[in-house]
Amino acid sequence: MKSLHLLALAAFAVTSLPAHAEEAGPVTSFRIGLEQLEMPIPQGYCLPQGNEEAASQLLAAADYDNVTLAHFHACGRNPAVSAYDDYILLKTPKAVLALTLPREEFLDVLDAESNKPGANIFDAAMRAQVEAEMGEVMGTAPKLAFEIEYLGRDEDCVYLIGHGDVSIDDVQTKRGLMVACMAVTQGKMFAVYSYRFAAGDTVEGLKAQTRAIAVSVRAKAE
Repeated sequence: MKSLHLLALAAFAVTSLPAHAEEAGPVTSFRIGLEQLEMPIPQGYCLPQGNEEAASQLLAAADYDNVTLAHFHACGRNPAVSAYDDYILLKTPKAVLALTLPREEFLDVLDAESNKPGANIFDAAMRAQVEAEMGEVMGTAPKLAFEIEYLGRDEDCVYLIGHGDVSIDDVQTKRGLMVACMAVTQGKMFAVYSYRFAAGDTVEGLKAQTRAIAVSVRAKAE
């Protein structure tokens, strides 16, 4: 299950407003293998455009083990002011793209793998791999100093929490918080990652947000 955790780490190295997945409003769609899925764009978030879309493509290219399904950032932010963004990513491991997974059984597997006693979800080897992959694609390798830990399980998600520092060129350092929900919908596994690089957000708030987004993913309407 190494790739399930690496997909969070590559994203963490590049950078909101509280968001809630709603049925009203614009919808975006994506494919996992042969399965066409869709979801409402979270309230307060937008799809990247222009230069931010190009940056999003670089971020996705730096994650060798996973497919980026969707990338949302807080609407109205000024990228000239903030070198890091608070954002939401949806990803799926390439290893499971073609598989149809039984929901409850696979959540049990994810839960067991993430909650092993003494498990080191983000060790030195993984950190070095992510830094190298980011550097190869983006030209500058970030320095990552953070931890990723098991956060629990409910009927919809297996949760992870990440917290620590990201440094670029040994100059810009930002402390961030990430909560992930790993879920299965229509037989397809994906993960929702919510990131915060600003004070005021709580772990429980991010946990609720990732769950709301995960359960909003559905089969694409004909």
